[in-house]
Amino acid sequence: MENPRKLTSGISKFYKKCFILDEDALRRIQGVLENAGKKLTDAPFVVFYITREDDRFYEVVDVESVLSDPNITGKKVTEISIELRTQDEKKRLERDWIARVYYLKERKIPELFGLLDDRHQVRVQIASQDRNWALLLADELEPQVIRTFKAKATPRWLLLVFLLPFVLLLLKLIQTLPSEIIQVVEIILLAISVLLFLFATSKETSLPPSLARLFGPESSFLWGEELQDFPSREQLRTNIMWVIIVGFIISVISSAIFYFL
Repeated sequence: MENPRKLTSGISKFYKKCFILDEDALRRIQGVLENAGKKLTDAPFVVFYITREDDRFYEVVDVESVLSDPNITGKKVTEISIELRTQDEKKRLERDWIARVYYLKERKIPELFGLLDDRHQVRVQIASQDRNWALLLADELEPQVIRTFKAKATPRWLLLVFLLPFVLLLLKLIQTLPSEIIQVVEIILLAISVLLFLFATSKETSLPPSLARLFGPESSFLWGEELQDFPSREQLRTNIMWVIIVGFIISVISSAIFYFL
């Protein structure tokens, strides 16, 4: 007996990665959705849903309206959803879209040392009664989304090497403390060491925004004011890595070699 319900197929994929969504990537995703929409009979259309950090949101169908957003401090874009919507109102009762790519840069929630956050999220979602159409669209969308995962950061192992001399100096200073205090401090240092190890080996843990500005990686919607601000922060991170971190490490290694020779 034929099932009277209309069954759907598709994909719902979640990424927790820093991204850089620029004009080229935005147009590519729009193009993939528009081309896929032309293969359907109900003439779906692409809608851009934008949320800003001043709690305003808006919807537009013209990509130029998105790119003309000033994206200025205090009103920066925090979320964008590129959606393929159907014109059939009956199908829109459950959701507005039949396919969408969603980017979240950050959302205002309390943080705990950057371990609990609501940032750097990307979703690819497709739901259609046409299984082949949905799977083919997924195959075309995913490479375009993966292309946006190009945010750079100071290597974590380099940060740990940079911190190592300070940890050794702290351990030496601890030896001058009373014995009962030393035990407490050693426990604290052990806990910190475990956290640093997890930080160095985990690919998911992200730095708090203040530290991400210095060491990266950062997510960015690269248009408007951000088109000038983000490259400046990238240059600052490069300078910090090479001039301060690498320079300090080389200085320590040179001093150690001179001392032992």
